[in-house]
Order: sequence, then structure tokens, then C-alpha cells
Amino acid sequence: AAGALLAAVALVAGCAPLPPNPLPPRVALESVRVTRFTALDARFTLALAVHNPNAYDLAVNALDARLAVEGEPLLAAALVAPTVLAAGTATRVELEARTTLPAVVAALDRLAREPVVRYEVTGTAIVQDGIRLPFARRGELPVGDLLGQRR
Repeated sequence: AAGALLAAVALVAGCAPLPPNPLPPRVALESVRVTRFTALDARFTLALAVHNPNAYDLAVNALDARLAVEGEPLLAAALVAPTVLAAGTATRVELEARTTLPAVVAALDRLAREPVVRYEVTGTAIVQDGIRLPFARRGELPVGDLLGQRR
């Protein structure tokens, strides 16, 4: 009888619903900070607020993002180390980015003419067991905020 009861419990537990496929994260650009700038190399830290809309934590194994400013591609960035996004909250995530000198010069030219800059962040987060979650966000930021000069 005990064996039959144990088998029944195992069968019911096996039928328990699996967690649903995760919803993609929502991102907002917080800032872009120059970490190295030479004639051959331009490196940045891209800070994103990444909101996990799911009712459970998400383990992010990789996150790749591309940033365009005023419609022009500026940089590509990648997560340095895996992180966990807590359920239902936003987590500040920093990514390392590289770009070319001509892209930086073009962006600086646009930034010098506008008090507010339009941006688009697109990319993919790889979570849990290799699930790919695309994300995209368009927005506007004052130039000072974009460059990490928040008051």
C-alpha cells in the first residue's frame, strides 16, 4: 500500500505544470561611460536597467546589446559575467562595449547639436537553459544623462 501511495504521489508530481516560457526582459538605457579612447580603440561601459517581468528569477548566462543613437549604430556590447535578474524587479546591468573611432565621431557630432538624444537598444538575453529572449527599447535621454552625468 505504501508503495502504491508513493507511486501515486510521484505520478501527480510528474504532472505538475512546468514554469511557463519566460517573458523577455524590458531594458532601459541608463548611461554610456567611456572607459578607453585612443585613435585605434574606443571602449565603453553601457549601463542598462533590465526588468524581469516574470514571477521567478532569471539566470542570465549572456546578454548582447547594440546601441544606436539618432538612428545610427554606435556600439555593440556584451555582459561580462553571468547575473541573476530578480523576479518582478529591475536590475542594473553593465556591459562592455567596443566601437570604431568613426562611429564615435559621428555620434559626438549628433550629440553636440541636440539637448536630448533618441536611442534604440536591441539585443538578446540567453537565460536558464539556453533560452534566447530578444529585447528592444527606443527612448530619449538628455545628453548629460546618456553620458553618465546624472545630477
